[in-house]
Amino acid sequence: FIPLSGDKSEIAFKTLNQFSYGVKKRVKSSWSAKFLPDLRFVLDRSFDYAENIEKLISSRIDLSISVLAIFKGVFSFDGK
Repeated sequence: FIPLSGDKSEIAFKTLNQFSYGVKKRVKSSWSAKFLPDLRFVLDRSFDYAENIEKLISSRIDLSISVLAIFKGVFSFDGK
């Protein structure tokens, strides 16, 4: 498992799948089972998804702080 994120992840994903047969051939010599399964690499987008969630939460917190600052300036919370 190798986490990849960002623009170059698509290139790395395609390259890994392109050379998967060569990797299989090299591993086969040390494999003790009769058959070696095909190697397929899958692009995991969970890191990008998590980063997006972090940005949404952060922007939501920033917005809440801004709204509180506006209300604090408009309304006096000391009972006056």
